[in-house]
Order: sequence, then structure tokens, then C-alpha cells
Amino acid sequence: MAAALACCFAAAVASAPSPPATASASANAATAHAATAHGADAPPPPDVDAGERSDGRLDPIPRRRWRLVPQVLLFPLRALFWGLEWPIGAALRVEDRVHPFRRALDALTWSGGTRGLRPAFYYSTIYIPEFGLRYYDHLTLGVDTNLEVTTTVGGANYVYSGLTVEPTRTTAPIGVIFDVLFDRRGDLLYNGFGSHTYSAAPAGRYLMNAVESRLAVRVRPQPWLAFYATISTGLKRFQNGDRVGGDPGVVYVWDTNTIPGFTHGTSFIRAGVGGILDLRDHRSRASTGLLIDAAFDYTRGIDGDFATYERFRAKAGVPIPLWLRTHVLWLQAATALAWQDGPVAIPFTEVPTLGGPDDLRGFRFQDFRDLSSFWVTAEYRWPMWMWVDGALFFDYGGVFGRNYAGFNTQRMQPDVGVALRVVTNGHFLLRIQIGYGFGEGVNFSLSGNGP
Repeated sequence: MAAALACCFAAAVASAPSPPATASASANAATAHAATAHGADAPPPPDVDAGERSDGRLDPIPRRRWRLVPQVLLFPLRALFWGLEWPIGAALRVEDRVHPFRRALDALTWSGGTRGLRPAFYYSTIYIPEFGLRYYDHLTLGVDTNLEVTTTVGGANYVYSGLTVEPTRTTAPIGVIFDVLFDRRGDLLYNGFGSHTYSAAPAGRYLMNAVESRLAVRVRPQPWLAFYATISTGLKRFQNGDRVGGDPGVVYVWDTNTIPGFTHGTSFIRAGVGGILDLRDHRSRASTGLLIDAAFDYTRGIDGDFATYERFRAKAGVPIPLWLRTHVLWLQAATALAWQDGPVAIPFTEVPTLGGPDDLRGFRFQDFRDLSSFWVTAEYRWPMWMWVDGALFFDYGGVFGRNYAGFNTQRMQPDVGVALRVVTNGHFLLRIQIGYGFGEGVNFSLSGNGP
């Protein structure tokens, strides 16, 4: 009887129903709710603005056809860089593998990098090229001082030599700088005053012999702020120039008696003041900051030169980072003015000019000159290699009469172009620029530590 009762009890227990799954889930939910109530982190809700959904997937980004517009507009310039990519890429691969450029610089550098030689050259479309060397020395005059000598030659009528001496520390709050230069060129351009892109003004070449010296005192209360005062003197003499780029000597197309200062030349003594505010995070590859540079000088002619005049120049630039602080839009505006005192006109070489590798890059060097100038530039820069930057630029500017007399858009000249810059920490800067000046054509310039 006892065995029979035991068997019946075991069968009843085996046949009893198990707890339902819903009850177990409810218990787990209650436990999770209690855990949340006691401070456990709950998952964040989906970010609808970012395209997130409750199931964890992302909505596809909607196609926007307007994105194709800048790609279409930039295609010709991108195609140009694609064409340059193979030779430049091949050269960079050789440099990465063999390091010929670095080895050449090391062979021309000594005293722990404080002394060295670097190439110096300059060439621009329809101008005579000059080649030479630059010697730098930060030790002979003392630690952290500066001594530089640059010499380039392109022939008997093309010689440049410059000396810069800074016997005080370059990082000191107060510094003294002395420099002297000799410049002889026989292919300089003169085509009158004003903007002549759309006119038939004749262009002639003249030869200039110039000797200038300057003594400057610099005061730098902060690393990003500097003021300076200068006194300088100079002598310039002019002659008929060489026939270059299809342009004859100036005497064949202009009455040189009508060119201010040409017949007698100019001799002067000059005093000036200026200041620089430089808040950029890097001098050659700035991604943030601000640059303001302004200067004013008073000039009085000597030794038979009776011209007396004042000049003012200023520029301001700001980098705008577009992506990762490496792709940058550089915006800059600059102006220059000159005021004549007395009846004698300002010599033609001392008035503001535009054109060349530093301002209107699609036009010839000093293509435009007058008593005032104004120009702006927008340049998109991006890194191509550790030393090489690419750039797309747009320049727009012009020259006008006294105090911007005649200022209007018809006298402003636009240009567009591309550029490559090689900047190293070894005292070397190379610029290759191709610009198209509307109304003139294509201009090319190549310079490396040149005059």
C-alpha cells in the first residue's frame, strides 16, 4: 500500500504543469525596471535628425543634385591636377625611397643647421630668368642672429645681390636690422599709368640700376605683435631696355621725357614706420588666426631729385579652416596709396603697382601702376605631401588715381589660377604659379628664395 501511494505521488508531480513563459518574462521585466530605478543606464532614444531608426539601422542620405554643381565647375582644375599627379607623384615616391632632396640639403648645411646654402631663382613669363644662391648664417654674429646673402644672375643686364644683417637675437623684444641691395634688370615693363588690359597702350622695356640700403629698429612686445621704424636711402638710374617678349625698348614707343623720373633718375632718403599683427598658428600653413601688416613712409628727393611724397600700404588676411584644419580658404585684401607734395611728380618706379607673382598673378610683373591700388584674393589651399601644398586662387584688383580717383569695376582686373608651394624647415621656399588674366592670357612664374 505504501509503495502504491508513493508511485501515485511521483506521477502527480511529474504531470504538474510548468510556470508559463509570460510569467517568467514579466518577472525579468520587473527586475529590469527595478534595476533602472536603481540607476542603471537606459539606451538613448534614436536620433531622428541623424537618420537613426528604432531598429538600429540608418536611413540612406538623400541625394542632393546641387552637390554636383561645384564638382562640375571645378572639373577643369581637377583635371589639370590629375595631369600633374603622375610626374609629381613619381618624384615624391623617389624622394620617399632615396631622399635625394633631403640629401642635397644636408650636403649644403653645416654647423648643426645654423649655416647653409640654398638655391635662389626667379622666372616669369616673357621675362629673363635669374639663377643663383642664398647663404644663411645664424651663428657668426652670435646665437639666434641672422646673416643672409643672396645673389642671382641672368646675364650682363640681369644681376641681383642682397645682404641682410641682424646682429641682435631674432626672438629678442628689441632688434636691429640692416640690409643693402643692388638690382640691375633690363626687361622691366612700362606701359603708362592706369589699367591697360583692354586698351592699345604700348609696352616698352627699360633697364634699371638700383642701389638701396635700409636701417630698421624693431620692437616686439609680444611674439605676435611688432612695430618698426626705418630710415633708408636709394639711387635708381634708367636706360633703354632689351627687346623681350615681343616688346621693344621703351625709347621706341614712349617719349621718356614724359615718364616721371626717367631722364634724371631718382635719389632719395626715406623714413618710415609700420606694424605687424600676426595671430596665425603657422606662418606658411596657417589654419586659424589673423594677419595685419601696415606701413607709412615719407620720401624726400636728394642730389637733384626734387620729388617729395608720402606712401601708405596695408594688407589684412585671414585663414578659414574648411576641413581638418588642413584644407583652408585664405582671404586677403591689400591697398597702397601715394601722395605727391609740390610740383614735381613722384618717380614712376615709386608709385603703387600690381601684377606679378605676389598680387595679380595672371598678369605681367608691374603691369599696372598709378597713385593708388586695391586688390583682393581668395585662395583654397590643401596639403599634397609633407612639404607640398596645392592651391586654387582668384585675384581681383586695379589701380586708380589719387585717393582712388576713378574707382570702378571697369578698372578692376580678375584672374584665376593654380599654384604649388614647397615649404621646408630648411630655409627653402618654392612657388610654382599658373594664372590666367582676363584680357591678357596665361602667365607662369617660378621662384625659389629669389629676389
